[in-house]
Amino acid sequence: STGLTNQGITALATGLKHCSRLQRLTLSRNNIGDEGFAILTQYLPPSLVSLNVSCTGLTGERAHQWDRIVGEQAATDLQELYLDDNVLTDRAMMELGLVLASADIS
Repeated sequence: STGLTNQGITALATGLKHCSRLQRLTLSRNNIGDEGFAILTQYLPPSLVSLNVSCTGLTGERAHQWDRIVGEQAATDLQELYLDDNVLTDRAMMELGLVLASADIS
């Protein structure tokens, strides 16, 4: 763990909007949780194609976050999303499944 928490993720996220060519972001093994992930999803650059948030304490309780990164309202062209080793709830996975099913992903 690099020790990145919500306070650090806020600073990082606001800087991301200036990274117009960023394609891959790995934040695995940082304790950002659902709150930090919700902040992060507001600032992901459109160029992002891969996001690794494995082992970050996600539960998926903030279901609206999925639509921001892979749904119809997604601001990115995300192709890879790594969620390994989180404690995602069944409800969160159902929400993600619904977003993916309704999105025009080709």
